[in-house]
Amino acid sequence: MSCRYYVNHGDSIRIEKESSALSAARNYPVLLLSHGNADDLGTCEHYCKWLGFQLEMHVVTYDYQGYGHSSPLPCDEESMRDFVGALYEDVRRNLPGSAVFLMGKSVGSVPTMWLAAQDIGYSGVIIVSGMASGARTVFSKLGNMPVCISNPLDSIFGNNMVWEQNLHGPLLIIHGKDDNVIPVINADILGDRVPLDCKCTKILLSADHNDIETRHAHVFLSGMAHFITENAPVLDSFEQPFTDKQTLNPRQLFCEEQAM
Repeated sequence: MSCRYYVNHGDSIRIEKESSALSAARNYPVLLLSHGNADDLGTCEHYCKWLGFQLEMHVVTYDYQGYGHSSPLPCDEESMRDFVGALYEDVRRNLPGSAVFLMGKSVGSVPTMWLAAQDIGYSGVIIVSGMASGARTVFSKLGNMPVCISNPLDSIFGNNMVWEQNLHGPLLIIHGKDDNVIPVINADILGDRVPLDCKCTKILLSADHNDIETRHAHVFLSGMAHFITENAPVLDSFEQPFTDKQTLNPRQLFCEEQAM
């Protein structure tokens, strides 16, 4: 498994390949990110730096099997679960007292929701442009599908509706109303099925599948910051994120880095 640790040192974010770097870092909350289908460790580098800088967090991410420098074997749900589960345990060993938030973007919602169904002591779950299931993603573009057809097909891939029933923490859903890859009805389905004892916050924005952060950077960040501060344990060294900072979107951060 290929993974990266974006370690926030307060004045800078450094990319590390070893989880031990977290032990010597400030006790910030951790964001464990499962990236989208079109990304890998290389393409999501600036996105991870952006999240870490703006939200004052450590960000940990990884490549699925068949992505980037991970094993060339085809990606499947089982390997996704193995990877994200191992990475979570690794983070916990090095930062046992920190709040850990699970974040899944697009197809990354699949391993994230599975991990969220395990009773492992995380602080919250963030799903961005996520799917209710692989089948619902496809068939929601075709109109209403009879339950007798959709229900059996949900189990083929990414049935987040099943794992969602066993959530052990609060859920934040962010989705574009004009998403033409995973239609917004998937967010509605997930939002309607959250267990009664788990709080769910849903933010729907005028955006497509891949431009929420660039079109609505402030709303996206402030929504995440509120969710994180509301659900993170109180830490002496943890200040409220996203305060007194210029709101940058990922593209702006990339341009600033190129100019340095």
